[in-house]
Amino acid sequence: MKRTVPKRVAASAVAALAAIALPAAPARAADPLPCAAPAACVWSGQDGTGLPGVLLFPEFFLIPPILSARNESGLTWCLFADPFYTGARLELDPGETIRALPYPARSAAPGDCPG
Repeated sequence: MKRTVPKRVAASAVAALAAIALPAAPARAADPLPCAAPAACVWSGQDGTGLPGVLLFPEFFLIPPILSARNESGLTWCLFADPFYTGARLELDPGETIRALPYPARSAAPGDCPG
């Protein structure tokens, strides 16, 4: 006797595995976080909570790390997971808000991410 798995069960299993195996995407937002400075505004918590900060120059070691950001600088910023511009990286484009980064950013530099 041949057993088969119903298609909807197989599709659910594939979706569940993808959710586990794939890294989380940043929560990019349509409604921007408040940022009055012509710079990249950053926060140590998600959704613009925690300690606020402003990125004007490259920062090789951010304390505390960044968990949300709004870019009003007119430049793309590269946010790195590790100090000294290493580890996973994510571009924060001009005018973009990210309410929840997929990792705490521990360094940042203006310009496109390398690689």
